[in-house]
Amino acid sequence: MLVVQKKPKADFEHELREAVAELARYQAVYAQNRGRSAREWAAQTPYPWLVALDPEEVEEFGRELLAYTLDAARRGTLENLRGNMRAWASTAEIYEDPELLAAMMKPIELADLEEVFPPSEEEARAADG
Repeated sequence: MLVVQKKPKADFEHELREAVAELARYQAVYAQNRGRSAREWAAQTPYPWLVALDPEEVEEFGRELLAYTLDAARRGTLENLRGNMRAWASTAEIYEDPELLAAMMKPIELADLEEVFPPSEEEARAADG
């Protein structure tokens, strides 16, 4: 039987299958290593940066990975899943950089904040050259 479908839908379904496979791989590795440090097993997953997260965050990540993957299938878009994965990876990256983490955790002095406005149309045109 020949099945014909539009390219965007076929691309989405292919990417969704890959996301589900990543989810399954993560869940299998996590299930075998529950209670152990992510440093011992994260490299076996598509998310080696999990080593930077504490156990509660790893558990939360797993719940969100499942929820966002199911949501992607329901909505027909991977946008939210990809955004969530970028957020988790960025968080792990910050945790791995002590200087960056210290800067992010530093209290913000409200007096040091400065309001910034978008450029006017003329300024934007002038900047474009």
